[in-house]
Amino acid sequence: MKDTMKDLADRMALLHVRHGVVFGDAVGANPAYLRFAEDLEAGLRSGDPNAVARARGVVDPADLGESAFWSSSLGRLMFAAGCYGSGTVGQAFAAGVLGCSRQWVHELVARGILSRCAANTVDVEEVRAVLKTRIDELVK
Repeated sequence: MKDTMKDLADRMALLHVRHGVVFGDAVGANPAYLRFAEDLEAGLRSGDPNAVARARGVVDPADLGESAFWSSSLGRLMFAAGCYGSGTVGQAFAAGVLGCSRQWVHELVARGILSRCAANTVDVEEVRAVLKTRIDELVK
């Protein structure tokens, strides 16, 4: 699995190439977007709303609809920062985002850490809170 920085840098490099193809700019070898990727990652980690909006612009909208993306390190960071939205998600989706088994999600529901909603779904905000805790533990 790619780390967050590598994923952001690769996505921005692809945007850079697409921009060059569409607008005819010469695409140089200078990866000036790497500094932007670092700033974007730091902004996501701090929950900066501007970073959230920019990150959504860097990621292909088709990826935002895929559960596999939200299970990646970049997807998890974006989910924790608030890029996913609100409502409910399935327990299997929550397990992917949290990087755990569905049984552990079920245990979190049984302990009252996550609230079960209709048809084996859980609240996005509660999943986000658990994910933020896990990310903080990994960073520290």
